[in-house]
Amino acid sequence: MKRKLYLHRFVVAIAAALISSVDAQTPRYPAEIVKVTLDEHGNATVNGVAVSHYPNLKGLFLGMPQPHYPPELRLRRITGSGIFTLYIDESGKVADVKIRKSTGHRELDIQSIDALRQYRTKSGPKREIDIPITYRLPERQTYF
Repeated sequence: MKRKLYLHRFVVAIAAALISSVDAQTPRYPAEIVKVTLDEHGNATVNGVAVSHYPNLKGLFLGMPQPHYPPELRLRRITGSGIFTLYIDESGKVADVKIRKSTGHRELDIQSIDALRQYRTKSGPKREIDIPITYRLPERQTYF
């Protein structure tokens, strides 16, 4: 019986250590994300506080459809990266989308805006969130 109790305490201690090490590596964000901004260098702030990584917003968003990357643009090898600001109302719908930094191509900007307008969040306060979007082609493989 003592051996089982000792083993149980040992397992609980290891589990607690693993959880605390994961917690130490996981960036902390405010419980209610209201504003996410990106500067021209890709540095992010959450509710006005600088953070080391762009936050994981999957828990906030109910739907995040990917932009369509039309085959004709891929064939023409058109790529680009941009930053778009979502203005979200209290019901969780995207009220407006603004281009903060263009992808460099009107067609890609249009595809991005079309997808971002379909994003939905949980209801809550009005939100203003910068979303980075990148269109890139897969690396070409060479065979020897």
